[in-house]
Amino acid sequence: MPITPPGDALQESTSLALKKLLQSHVVHFPIDAFDLLRLLIAHTPTVQESTHPDTDTKPWFPRLKLQDVAIFEGMLEKWAERWEYGIIGIVKSGVDGASISVVGAQVADSGGSRKRKRGEDDVKHGASFLFGFLV
Repeated sequence: MPITPPGDALQESTSLALKKLLQSHVVHFPIDAFDLLRLLIAHTPTVQESTHPDTDTKPWFPRLKLQDVAIFEGMLEKWAERWEYGIIGIVKSGVDGASISVVGAQVADSGGSRKRKRGEDDVKHGASFLFGFLV
């Protein structure tokens, strides 16, 4: 009997994979949720270093499939309000807002602290990458 991941594990792994995808500069905005999911699946390795807590030998990295676009859209809506890795801007369109497009994303650089060189501007909370964020 296959082990199904808890919903929060799926969301955490998808969030981390999305962060890595955005940092790779492969995504061009605006992009609809289905196309972003397709890119996410294509750029996520199939074998991960993490293991399932109950079975230390099997790889454990819950992943979305293309048919999970509604689940992914729900995650995007949640992350548009608050995302631990930065900011995601979405737009709902279609009949009753049935379709979601991502208009931009900003991934915060959490590379740690460093000494500032003389003349550098103060930057709150470190530098960030900007990926076509449209308002």
